[in-house]
Amino acid sequence: MLIKSNTTKTHEELDFDAVVQAYPAHSYRHALDGSHVTSPFHIFSVETLRDQHHLRGGPATPTDVFVWAIGEPERRDVTKVGGLPYWPTHQLWPERPDGEPCQFLAQINFTDSTDLVPELPGDILLVFAKDSDEWMWGRADALHLAWQKVTPQPLIDSTIYRDLMSNSIEKDIHQQLDMHREIHRIFQDHMGQASMKTQFDEDAERNQIANKLPFCCYGIRHRTFDYPGALTASKSINVKQSRRLPIIEGTKIGGAAFTVQDSEPLPGQLLCQLASVQAAPRVSYPWANREQALMSGRGDDGIHSQSWLIGDMGSLYFSIDNGMVYVNGESY
Repeated sequence: MLIKSNTTKTHEELDFDAVVQAYPAHSYRHALDGSHVTSPFHIFSVETLRDQHHLRGGPATPTDVFVWAIGEPERRDVTKVGGLPYWPTHQLWPERPDGEPCQFLAQINFTDSTDLVPELPGDILLVFAKDSDEWMWGRADALHLAWQKVTPQPLIDSTIYRDLMSNSIEKDIHQQLDMHREIHRIFQDHMGQASMKTQFDEDAERNQIANKLPFCCYGIRHRTFDYPGALTASKSINVKQSRRLPIIEGTKIGGAAFTVQDSEPLPGQLLCQLASVQAAPRVSYPWANREQALMSGRGDDGIHSQSWLIGDMGSLYFSIDNGMVYVNGESY
C-alpha cells in the first residue's frame, strides 16, 4: 500500500517512501515527465524530476496536493470527486433555476490545511453544477458553492442521493449511450458492415454505462511545495511538459495556481485548484488504493473510462477575498 497507516489527520496521507520503492527511477526513467497529477506515479515523476534538474530554487510555497483513490471513502467529510457528499439531511438540496436538483461535483476539505489558507466560513467547500455542460468551461454562474462545518449530524444516505439525482444520472446515461452508438456507427461506416463482428447491443451498453455511474474517487494528501521562481529554469530542460514541474497541476490546497490560459487572476488569495482526474495507464497503482495497472490504456474517446474531466483536462480555481469565494475555470 502507498498510504500511511498511522495518520491522525482527516485525510489519509501518501507514503512517499513507499511510492519511491514502487517506482524505481532507473526502471521508469523513460516515462518521467511533467505530469498532470492524478496517480501516485504522477507525483513521483514530478518530485523526481524536480530533484534531478534542481528545480527547487527560489521561494517555496507550501501546498497539499491530492492523488486519488478509487471508490467511496470510509469518511464522508474528506476531499472527493463524485459519490456521496457531506450534506446534512435537514438542509435543502441546492436547486437549479428550473427547480431541478443541482449535480454534486466535488468537495474540498480544508481541515488538514489550515496553515495554508485564511480563516474560512466552513471546513468543507462543496461544488455543485447548475448547468449540465457550461460549468466544465469555467462559467462561474453555472456553479453553486456551499460551505459545511464538520459536526456530528445525520447526513443524506445513498438512497436519498440516488432519488435526488435519478434524472441527472439518467441524462448522463443517455448522453454516453448516444456517444457509444455514434462511435459504433463511425467504425461500421469505416470498416464495412461485414467486418463488424457484433451489432450495437443497446441494453448491454446501457448496463455497462450505468454500472460506472456515479464516478467517485477521494483524495490522499501529499504535502509538498510549489516553486514559481523555477519556471524560467524549467523551460530550458529537455523534459516533456517541463513547466508543470515547478508548479504542480492537479487538485491541491494552497500553493500557486497552475494556469493553462492567460486569464486574469482571481481576487484575493488562492484557496484551491480542482483539476481533472485521469489515472496513469500501464503502471502499478493507477489509484492509491488499487495496485493493478490499467493495461488497456485509452478508449475510443481518448480517455480512460475511469476519469472525470473539466472541459479538456482543465481545472477550476477558487480564491477568497474578504470572505467572498471567487471561481474561474480554464481548459486546454
